[in-house]
This record gives sequence, C-alpha cells and structure tokens, in this order.
Amino acid sequence: MSALAPKAVCVSDNLCHQAAALRAEATDALNLAKAVQSNPGLTMQVLASQAGLTVEQFLNLTPSQQQDVAAASAPEPEFTDPFERALYEEQQKPTLRAIWEAAERAVPYEAGKGEG
Repeated sequence: MSALAPKAVCVSDNLCHQAAALRAEATDALNLAKAVQSNPGLTMQVLASQAGLTVEQFLNLTPSQQQDVAAASAPEPEFTDPFERALYEEQQKPTLRAIWEAAERAVPYEAGKGEG
C-alpha cells in the first residue's frame, strides 16, 4: 500500500499544476479581453511590440486594408456648408474619388480664378 501513496500524491500534484496553469491562462485571457475593450488600439500596439511586429503585420493587414483602417480612424472634418460636406462624402467613395482626381488632372484648380 505504501507504494501507491506517493504515486497518488504525484497525480494529485500534477492535476493541481494543470488546474493552476488553466486558471492563469483564463485570467490572462480575461485581462486581455478587458484591455481590448477599454483601449483596442493601445492593446494591439503593445501586443505587436511584444511580438516584434508592426501593428499591421500583427493584424495581417494588406496595404489596401491598412489604408481603409487609416481612413476610417481619421476624424471627419466639420462642415458649415452642406455643399462642402456633399463634396467631401462623394470624394470618400473610391470610384467617385477616381473621377474627381481625373477631373482635377484634366482641369487644374487655380485659386482665385473664377471667383468674382
């Protein structure tokens, strides 16, 4: 019987260590979830830095996706003129932005010209 006692203690210690490791992982996961919820940008920066990557590499973003993120996170300007707002919103759409750029290349804008 005495030969069984040390083995039973060893199994019990192993289960205790496994339970402690799982508890620590769960605590880390909860802390990470709280950090992401309270400040997602900073959390991604910290995680990327710890991994030795840029945030874009960490999130596996393509250059196009990176531009979309940058555009979405940029503050929208305030407008007093509804026409200016309409122009701004139009230019945010990729197809319309391409049309605007083509028009600007074809007919360059010159400040002061045409104002009376």
